[in-house]
Amino acid sequence: MAPIIMKGGDVVKTFLITFKPDTESPLRGWPMTSLQRLAQRLQRTGHLIEPWRFRNRRDVSIGDRAFLLLQGKLGPAIIGYGKVTKRGGRGWRAIQFEALVNPEERVLARRREIMVIPGAAPWWRVQVSGVCLPDRIAERLERLVIGKKPKAANEVLPLNRYISGTAIFEAHEGRQSMRKHFARERSRKLVESKRSQALEKHGRLSCEVCDRDFVVLYGSLSSGVIECHHTKPVATLKRSGKTHIDDLALVCANCHRVLHKGGHTIASLRKFIRLKKPR
Repeated sequence: MAPIIMKGGDVVKTFLITFKPDTESPLRGWPMTSLQRLAQRLQRTGHLIEPWRFRNRRDVSIGDRAFLLLQGKLGPAIIGYGKVTKRGGRGWRAIQFEALVNPEERVLARRREIMVIPGAAPWWRVQVSGVCLPDRIAERLERLVIGKKPKAANEVLPLNRYISGTAIFEAHEGRQSMRKHFARERSRKLVESKRSQALEKHGRLSCEVCDRDFVVLYGSLSSGVIECHHTKPVATLKRSGKTHIDDLALVCANCHRVLHKGGHTIASLRKFIRLKKPR
């Protein structure tokens, strides 16, 4: 599915707006009763325009798509969608809802359905309303939700999907112990130089394998969150061997762990991920 192009050549963007009950988040949450009244109004009249918060976004245009993400204990799930109709003050946008359901009864897409969309899992944990989804995820979400019949919200999944014969449900943790071991020294200054080099060149810190930028996902709180991978394993260096800055790669924690399992270089893992992405 190619990106939708509006009259005038503008590409339609897809945003996630969020809802979390005030019973779970008193400061930022919304009353569930308010959402239920809105869903009833749309069902009764077929027309509903409501303002919604788009934090720190200035690129929201009339006609852009918005999906309402339910967060908290009942989510993540998609419970509504619509289009931006006009701008509001201080980051607010008016949404003309095409569908909206009471999440205590129905959802448009359940947790298990949206969690299997490749690469989408981090987006369902966003902490702000109004993040822009990548085209590949937006396309999958539209096929899953737009025009589809709502499903029961209280579907119970088979326990054997999550519980194996060796599963445990509690364990003793927290005991203090002292361990002695040898460790290969790493240069913190060289790692910081690598980060500074990337910032000067690209203006951001992103994974060199999957290209994920945590500031886009989580905001300024994640600024500087990146790991440094030695393309020449430190364990193979001779005593006090030298590491050049080009022997380092900035990667996210997930890609870093996969790299250390062996079988992939930075280039081969990047190629593997790109081939797996839906087109």
